[in-house]
Amino acid sequence: MKQVLGGAVAMMLIVALAAIAWRLQMSPEDAGKLRPRPLGPLILLSIPAIFAVLLAISARKLDARDPEISQDNTRHVQGAMVFSFLGMVACQAWIAFMYVGGEMPGGDTPVRGAVVLVGVAMAVRGNFVGKLSPPAGAGSICLAVWARAARRMGLSLVLLGTLLTVGALALPLRPLFAMLMASAVVVVVISIAHHAAIKLALRTQG
Repeated sequence: MKQVLGGAVAMMLIVALAAIAWRLQMSPEDAGKLRPRPLGPLILLSIPAIFAVLLAISARKLDARDPEISQDNTRHVQGAMVFSFLGMVACQAWIAFMYVGGEMPGGDTPVRGAVVLVGVAMAVRGNFVGKLSPPAGAGSICLAVWARAARRMGLSLVLLGTLLTVGALALPLRPLFAMLMASAVVVVVISIAHHAAIKLALRTQG
């Protein structure tokens, strides 16, 4: 999992540097034809920086497996993170493409379709959270805590996925991108929070 997420962060950085370098090497005449984007380099570089920090935090949290949390729950968290990181690679590639003056084939339809896919997949993933196994050896109190935590996480993912799907159909592209980037961060944060809540419940019971 770390290798996949690390590769995603590396791809984000490569895309950012390539887009910035491409625009810098353009002649003044060609560069003058492009839309001014003074914040472009900052945005392109901030995305891999933010996700590198998230990767470091999440990897440490997921490695701290004492007491033990069910394997399918950990796989679910990892899957959500991989999906979010790879989605951001595609999103940043779109930003870089626009930064160097590219025209998106088919207009914004492919972008909106991709966000709809992300939203639907996120909502479906949230619907299955409650079916994950509880922590190994949990008693009745921990099972109750587990059920509440699973419901909270599942509902959060369903609502977030629904918002993304609606946003893809209704929002302009700039707010839609902001929502997509924020949702990727939120998914990682709620996954880590869910993992931490179950660990705390196990420690309290123990």
